[in-house]
Amino acid sequence: MQDATEDLENNHMTIISQLAEKWDLDNITNGLINFTINLIEDVECFQCRNIKELKQLIKKNCLQLIYFAIAANKNLYSKSYFKEIEKYFPYRRRYMIKLFDKLKKKFSNMKESYNGVSIEEIIKYGLLGEEVN
Repeated sequence: MQDATEDLENNHMTIISQLAEKWDLDNITNGLINFTINLIEDVECFQCRNIKELKQLIKKNCLQLIYFAIAANKNLYSKSYFKEIEKYFPYRRRYMIKLFDKLKKKFSNMKESYNGVSIEEIIKYGLLGEEVN
């Protein structure tokens, strides 16, 4: 979602870019926000002492990712929706865009491995529990 405008400009075919070509992203974004909130509140897979705090942290961070994506793609939303959702932004839009660009630049240089182990192998181990070679 955060690269929707870029995807449209570069003719990349993603679910979001396909929807954005035809409609404002107001409803799909509301659906994503509601799905995120409900999923995190209802999930029972966490097994730790501070489950409530952990869920709050995850929910807050997920919502901030969505808000940053909205801020970066203002042109893909109706004016009324953007004005309303902007009230929930953690910062002003201009600052959010600068911060997003700074982080994007910083992390674009990251290697796709950790201590010589590829990201794919790390994910495979995390999901399947298979040993990394």
